Amino acid sequence: EGTTGNGTFFLQSNEGQRLAGPIPTTPGVGEFAVTLPLFCGEQLLKAVWPGQDCPLVVVLRLTTSQCVVADLRITVTWDDLGDDWELHLIRPGGRINDDATDCTWTSCIGVSPDWGVLGDPADDPHKDVDDLDAFGPENIWLAGPEAGTYTVLLEHWDSGDPGSDGQVTLNVADDTVMIPIVDLAPQHVRTVARITFPGGVIEVVDEDHDCTGNWEDGCLDDLP
Repeated sequence: EGTTGNGTFFLQSNEGQRLAGPIPTTPGVGEFAVTLPLFCGEQLLKAVWPGQDCPLVVVLRLTTSQCVVADLRITVTWDDLGDDWELHLIRPGGRINDDATDCTWTSCIGVSPDWGVLGDPADDPHKDVDDLDAFGPENIWLAGPEAGTYTVLLEHWDSGDPGSDGQVTLNVADDTVMIPIVDLAPQHVRTVARITFPGGVIEVVDEDHDCTGNWEDGCLDDLP
C-alpha cells in the first residue's frame, strides 16, 4: 500500500545477465501481477515502487533449477500506450509469421518449430512468456543455435498509440544489450537486431516498416 505509480523490476544473474522493466500496479492499493522470465541458477530480483514519502523496495534472491542455459534470450517490455507488442525471432533465411521459421505466438508457445538438427528438440526455440496487453514482458530463448544470422522483430498489434515506447533486452552468452524502442505505431514492424552465430555477434538495428496495407492477423509482408 502507499504506492503512487507503477513499479520497476531489476533482475540480475550471478553471471551478470540482466533484465529490467515495468510492474503495472494499482496506485494507493499496491496490487500488482507480473510474470518474469528467470535466469538459470541464482539471481537477484529487486522491485521498486514510488511512494508518498519514500520508495518502496523489495529484494529477493531466487534460484531456479531444472532449466536450460540459453545461448540467446530476448525480452521485450513496453509502456501503457502499447496494445500488445509481439516479439519475433526469425531463423536464418526465414520470414515473419511463417510458423516454420519464425518463433512467435502462433508457433512457439507450448510447442516449437524444428530448427537446427531435425528431430532434436535441444536446439529449438521457445517463447515462454507472452503478454497480450500493455507492459509485457514477452520472452524468447534458444539454446544450441545453428550457424547463421537471426533477426529480432517487433510487431505492434491492434489499436495502441503510435507514441508507444519500450525496451528490448538481448542476453547473448555473457553479453547484455538493452535497446530502447521509440514510437512503435500499430501495425508497424520494427527490426531491432541481428545476431550471428557462432560467436553471438550482435548488430543493433532500427528499421521501421509500415504494414498497414498488408495486415491480417499480423504483417504479411516478406520480412526481414
